[in-house]
Amino acid sequence: VGVLLGTLPLIACHTIAILMVCGFFRLNKVAAVSSSQLCMPPIVPALCIELGYYFRHGHWLTELSLQTLGYQALERIYEWLLGSLLLAPLLAILVGMLTYLLARMVQREDAEAS
Repeated sequence: VGVLLGTLPLIACHTIAILMVCGFFRLNKVAAVSSSQLCMPPIVPALCIELGYYFRHGHWLTELSLQTLGYQALERIYEWLLGSLLLAPLLAILVGMLTYLLARMVQREDAEAS
């Protein structure tokens, strides 16, 4: 849940949304907020913007300047949303599988130590 919502362009309200969803589904809030930090700028938002730009225009955004990132910020938020619709579930599944595998490894080590 943390990575899924952390990828979306919920500017200035990621943590609130994560806490509300985790409260509703009775999930671990600390783990969700911690995992959302994997999606902090600039890497994941930049990937989402690139993907959204590709969806809209059919080619990658290669010009990074004040014009493309500053003056066209509203278009970039729309592209961030478009890109995150594909990237958010993929990243969430990837991080979820990695977390599950790490938890299994720790569980096995605890069982062997006992």
